[in-house]
Amino acid sequence: MAQFSGVRSAIQGAFAWDAGHLYCFFINGGKVFDDYCIASTVEEEGEASADQIHLGELGLVPDHRFIYYFDYGDSHQFQVDATNICLRARPGKYPKITESVGKAPEQYPD
Repeated sequence: MAQFSGVRSAIQGAFAWDAGHLYCFFINGGKVFDDYCIASTVEEEGEASADQIHLGELGLVPDHRFIYYFDYGDSHQFQVDATNICLRARPGKYPKITESVGKAPEQYPD
């Protein structure tokens, strides 16, 4: 079962960016409420990090939209759409990028 950290890895790989920054996911579709944030690091005891939470545990449905927020200083935001949810997926690497729009920006422009 895929973890949120796998989504991060897929996006970072697609952009050929290094992953040496903090990140989080806002599963409510917008960077608004911390109650809907799954972070890369645990700030309070009892919370789970993105490395510990499986996508299938959240009850996501097809077309659910969430935000991947990377590098809090440079504030990179990516919209992620759950296009399909399968209990038994075909063999392959998941999650996977199914579409990208526009030219990828440089991670550290001059």
